[in-house]
Amino acid sequence: PDAAYGVQLTYMEKLASLSETNQTNWLLSENADAYVYAVAIQAEAFRKNDARIPLLEAALVNTMDEINAQGNRYRLASSFRLRSPVVV
Repeated sequence: PDAAYGVQLTYMEKLASLSETNQTNWLLSENADAYVYAVAIQAEAFRKNDARIPLLEAALVNTMDEINAQGNRYRLASSFRLRSPVVV
């Protein structure tokens, strides 16, 4: 390069695992219902209450679809726009 240039990057960060020292992440902070549905599915399976699992799975899939759609909207909100070619 002929000079120093600044660059702004947007990247996909890996979801931080929960632990004793890291007790939250963006998913838990912004979409705690995803965790609630996943835990409820495991609890119902443990209790052998199989009739409730499809209802909870549907709620989890709906929540995950909303999270993915929100991520797509964020990623596609680019400042780059296509322009028509200039005809001279």
